[in-house]
Amino acid sequence: MKLNGFENYIITEAVNYYKERAEKDVANINKKHGEDGKMSLIAPGYYTMVCEEILYKIDKLTLASYIKQRNKENKENK
Repeated sequence: MKLNGFENYIITEAVNYYKERAEKDVANINKKHGEDGKMSLIAPGYYTMVCEEILYKIDKLTLASYIKQRNKENKENK
């Protein structure tokens, strides 16, 4: 069963929101505790890498016609 465009959009927005929040949290932890010599166990960029892999998988589970249309619209908007 494939996802339609709206389902892909909702999941993509949620993953991107999570990625932004998680990266900010890691940066804040490192900034706050870095002065004491403490660092987060999670490296900056880790959540970005994981979320990009998730988005790739979501695209693979989405109808190809939607992906083609989205990519065409993104090229026109740039």
